Amino acid sequence: MAIQCKLVRAIDPRQPEAEGGVTVRTVSRGTYGFDRMAEDICRSTSLTEGDVVGAMRSMLHFAREALLNGYTVELEGLGRFRITVKSRLCTRAETDRRGFSLDDVIRLYKVQFTPDARLQRRIAAEAEAERMKE
Repeated sequence: MAIQCKLVRAIDPRQPEAEGGVTVRTVSRGTYGFDRMAEDICRSTSLTEGDVVGAMRSMLHFAREALLNGYTVELEGLGRFRITVKSRLCTRAETDRRGFSLDDVIRLYKVQFTPDARLQRRIAAEAEAERMKE
């Protein structure tokens, strides 16, 4: 199945007054969620629904716990997840003060995903674009 794409107007932020061009954006076909994945795994294996759902819930629980404890979570063949932060710039003098707290400079915690290199290569080699009918 091809990756659905659409053409969208693009503006060069360095020259917003210039005539813009057109660029390609992907369009999601929908969400492939937990329940659908569990059903597909059940159909393609000899595992029961309870076994699959239990294993998937456990994996998600332990992945969340690992992230919250500062670990990078690697799912082989898919990629790596890790916690990153956005913070405000502070001076060395500020960081040396007695009451300095990291919580005061961190603005946002985020989860960063880095896809597996093999997955990236496979997508580059196998993906086909299909223009979405507008």
